[in-house]
Amino acid sequence: MDNKDQPLSGIKILDLSRLLPGPYASMLLRQLGAEVIKVEDTGLGDYMRSFRPAAYTLLNAGNQSVALNLKTDEGRALLRTLLADADVLLESFRPGVMERLGMGYDVLKSDFPQLVFCSISGFGQTGPYRDWPGHDANYMGVAGALDNGLKTGETNPLPVADESSALFAALSIVSAVYRCQKTGKGGRIDVSMTDSAAAIALPMRAAQVGASDEKGQTAQAHTMPGYGAYQCEDDKWLTLGAIEPQFWKSLCEVIGHEDWLTQNPDPRESNPERTHADIKKALRTKRRDDWIHQFEQADVPAAPLNQTRDILDDPQIQARHRFFRDPNGLQMRYPVLMSFNENTPSNTQAPVQGQHTLEVLRRAGIDDETLQNALQSGVIKMSEANTN
Repeated sequence: MDNKDQPLSGIKILDLSRLLPGPYASMLLRQLGAEVIKVEDTGLGDYMRSFRPAAYTLLNAGNQSVALNLKTDEGRALLRTLLADADVLLESFRPGVMERLGMGYDVLKSDFPQLVFCSISGFGQTGPYRDWPGHDANYMGVAGALDNGLKTGETNPLPVADESSALFAALSIVSAVYRCQKTGKGGRIDVSMTDSAAAIALPMRAAQVGASDEKGQTAQAHTMPGYGAYQCEDDKWLTLGAIEPQFWKSLCEVIGHEDWLTQNPDPRESNPERTHADIKKALRTKRRDDWIHQFEQADVPAAPLNQTRDILDDPQIQARHRFFRDPNGLQMRYPVLMSFNENTPSNTQAPVQGQHTLEVLRRAGIDDETLQNALQSGVIKMSEANTN
């Protein structure tokens, strides 16, 4: 598919962000056809390269990299030149950094009224926690999304705040670009990782919010024995989702507990802990694949619980071909199939720091003498492989 046929073809994004949330958001937008220019500092650049090289490759494949020193007047002037034909500026500095650089939204909007300026930060641009340092676990804890994970020994929870903020940032950017095309006006987007995690965590727990006992303690979630993860005879795990009556009936029949269907009251209500223990005991009697086959035949919601190393070998994942390995490392296509967005990237390599500095700045109209002076003074940086 020609890139011009993709939904966001012609949209240019300057991505100043690092690590996971911002690059994840721009990756999704790139997979929908946007051009992403990764603007890095001239020092370490995006330290995801050394921190998680495989993740860096996945998130940044197909980007262009420009290295600018934004602490200099010359570097900021070059960024302004790039902003002249950019649609989106995405940044993930701590609140106040862009303002201190003289590049805050209130300053830029007068010169670039169509610019969509998106900031991703831990707690957002406002509020009492605004200036706190933090990482995903901190934001998830405030959002109520961590639950008891760390208390029960889970010291490496999934980065829900990082990834949910990336999704909300991408959705908000698309909405703002669409609005700009109708009105000619850009706008400010303030994405809080904490707010994003809370938005993911709260909907299914909404009934618990405010449901407190007389001592002010929040009521615990209702236990559902037919819903959760169970270990099988071969020590592999599967997940069950037998919530609705027809699925619960089929589950009871498959595991040999038809008696539960005639008990009054329902054992799920009267003794959920005991019922959960009985299901756990039953599933330890057969291998996971055997249970999966039986549950499939009986129309019981069940599926393998994959370890990270198993994901790419799962037949369902393989059939959709959204994730794959190639010589450049793990790659990810846009995770939604759309007839108008085949998303077959022509360049799956992630850039080295400053790989496209000269190329991008030349396209923006910067002459070679200015570029050479900026290079010698350290205002810009290019990779050793870039000799043009």
